[in-house]
Amino acid sequence: FMIEEEKVIPTLVKIDNSKQLEPLFLEIKKLGMVAVFNRIQDSKHNLILTTGGNLYHVDYKDQLDAHDLFSFSNAKLEDVEIKQQIHSLFSNKAVKKITYNLKSLLQLINSKNENIAFHAFDDLMLMDYVLNAGNKAHVLLDIINIYSGSNPTDNTYYASYFIDCYNRLITKLVENKALHLYDSIDLPLCYILHD
Repeated sequence: FMIEEEKVIPTLVKIDNSKQLEPLFLEIKKLGMVAVFNRIQDSKHNLILTTGGNLYHVDYKDQLDAHDLFSFSNAKLEDVEIKQQIHSLFSNKAVKKITYNLKSLLQLINSKNENIAFHAFDDLMLMDYVLNAGNKAHVLLDIINIYSGSNPTDNTYYASYFIDCYNRLITKLVENKALHLYDSIDLPLCYILHD
């Protein structure tokens, strides 16, 4: 008989200052990738980052609206330091960023007209779309269920499945000879058509 491996629930680390991001950036440096989830709950945006261990939760503070994570205006010093680290991460070409619905993240950032470079992002939603063109689009929970076999009940923890789903989606794209379509057409169009 086979014993099913139990998924360990990651620790949720709320980020209040830039020092708290240091362990995450060490993990990112080792792995070369990070999951990025723009979580919306109760009409409030939160950014959740993980490499598969702890979940790092950057909350939009009460004085900041959802777009201010990407704007330096009216921010306290600790907020500016956190924002600078996130901007640096998003523009780093050497680090793969795995997200769901890159288009909405681009819209969020560009609504503030900030000059933030986005490099090395992959989108689980687009990857799934390429594999299932013509069929009904899958929501994030469906993608997690299909490609990781998990069914998390709290969207706080969705990001912890992104890297596993990404690896399986890449494999499927290669098997279906669709990786080129994703890399050369669908993903670049996301950057152009996000308005």
